[in-house]
Amino acid sequence: MNINRNTSRNTSRNAMAITITIVALTLATAILLAPTTATAKPISINVTSIVYVTDGDTFTITTDTVHKVLVGNRFTVRINGIDAPEIKGKCPKEQSYAKQAKQLLTNILNNATTTNANVEVVSLYKDRFGRLVGDVYIHPTKGGKVVDVGKVMLSEGLALPYSTKGRKNNYDNFWCS
Repeated sequence: MNINRNTSRNTSRNAMAITITIVALTLATAILLAPTTATAKPISINVTSIVYVTDGDTFTITTDTVHKVLVGNRFTVRINGIDAPEIKGKCPKEQSYAKQAKQLLTNILNNATTTNANVEVVSLYKDRFGRLVGDVYIHPTKGGKVVDVGKVMLSEGLALPYSTKGRKNNYDNFWCS
């Protein structure tokens, strides 16, 4: 009789272990399939200072705003919806455009800080490099029109339309042609 009780206990323990494993796998699957930060609500960040402009679509900021989602006060920002030429581009022509794009973005951001305009980043998500990808706006202190920095870069011809799925058209040799 003792042997039957032990067998029964072992069977119950095995069944419980299998149930726990199934629940754990179900939860892990649900977590892996959950929406990423790309579908999260946008986070508005008021910029305290511009630390560095990397190129025509990327720069580093500091903020003294505390956020529930973001940790720290220094972030690299990539402007949503645009792709500027690369500083280490494929040809001298692209490198020249890249310097112009970087200078334009530097001028826009410096002008905003010297006139005490509010620079706002509406972050949509973090990319694979850990950068905040978002829309960048400049709100003038004395009225005036809000400036969408991405649209300025596009209108000046120093950036191309870009989405998370890549360039909207095939621009592989655009800057070098």
